[in-house]
This record gives sequence, C-alpha cells and structure tokens, in this order.
Amino acid sequence: MKIIMNLKKKLSKAFKMKDMGEVSNILGMRITREKNSIKIDQSKYIEDVLKRFGMFDCNPTTTPIDVNQKLSTSMCPKNQKEIKEMSQVPYMQAVGCLLFASQVSRPDITYAVNMLSRFSKNPGKAHWEAAKRVMRYLKGTLDSQLVYRADLKESNIKGYCDADWAGNIDDRQSTTGYVFLHQSAAVSWATKKQKTVALSSTEAEFMSLTAAIQESVYLKKTRDGA
Repeated sequence: MKIIMNLKKKLSKAFKMKDMGEVSNILGMRITREKNSIKIDQSKYIEDVLKRFGMFDCNPTTTPIDVNQKLSTSMCPKNQKEIKEMSQVPYMQAVGCLLFASQVSRPDITYAVNMLSRFSKNPGKAHWEAAKRVMRYLKGTLDSQLVYRADLKESNIKGYCDADWAGNIDDRQSTTGYVFLHQSAAVSWATKKQKTVALSSTEAEFMSLTAAIQESVYLKKTRDGA
C-alpha cells in the first residue's frame, strides 16, 4: 500500500488527476473483485453495441464465425445498385465496435473480427451477415469474463499459437493467431495475416510460432521488470 500511495503522489505531480477510489467501471470495462480473483467483462458495452445495430433481440449462436464459409472479395458489391445498397449499412462502425471488444476482453472473437476488417472499404451482404453473426455470438455469451485467480500455484505464463494455412482465398496467405494465459486467463492475444505466402502448413505454423515467441520474450521481460 505504501508503494501504491507513493506512485499516486508522483503521478499527481506530473498529471492533473484525482483519486476516485477502487475502480469498478472504466472505458467500457466492468471490473469485479472477489476474495481470490479479479474479473473483467464488457457486458454493458456489448449490450449497447447490440442495441445500436438493432441486434439486441437477435437469436444467439454458439460460434462467432461459420467455419464452412470463406469470406472473400468476390462477395463485394459488383454494380452500382449493390454499392448504393451497402452504403446504407453501418459496416465499418460495427466492425470498429467489435474490434474494441476483441482487444479489451473478448479474445474469442479476435479471429472473426480480423477477417471482417479486411473488407471494411467495400463490404458486401455476406460480410455484413458475418458481422451480425459475431453479434449473435456475443448475445449468447454476454456474461463471459476474463477471470484472474490469485490462489493458483501455477505462476508461469502459458502461450498457444496456430495458423490457418492458405486461409485467405484471395491471395492464399495464412493467418497467425496466438494467446498467452496468466493466472488462468488471457493477458495477451492477437491474430493477423502473415506477410508472405507459406508454401506448406509447416511454414505457416513456423511463422505463427515466430510471432508468438516474439510476444513471449516481451511478456517475460515485462514480468521480470527488465
């Protein structure tokens, strides 16, 4: 507590600020403290997003993306009528809202949102339906939380990575994905398209592993105070 109070004093000298006590809601996040855990969720923020885009009363789904559907530029508008019709759809705003949720507390939608963001400049009906599917998934998982437990004996950071070889059917580039867990919940996660075309699934996995190792080195230095 002495260290915390000293830090607050130093920050108040450098910035105009005031101590509002223990945080419970900040930047769309709800933080709940219990005896041996801290929980983070965005249920209120997600509710507002669903209401904003008319999806609050939608039927929930169990997955954020249809694994049998491959989104591509071939689904973009092909004539002026389709372009005009899609110009009335708030696709970019919806993807932006979903992106914020995926970065703060919902790593489970990160891959889906990354796919959707690739078509922000010229989305088609199929892309919009895919965006609404993510919202339907969020409706069914509204109360999902990141739960960090202090009573666990395991203190190491664990990481997982994967790649979908040639998953992008437009250019056959693969997508990297990784997540790192600490005290039973995710502390770092990302998904992004690889910069080059992998000639094999092994190469795609190797590039994914490389990105994960870079992140693990950073996390280790941060944890160790380096």
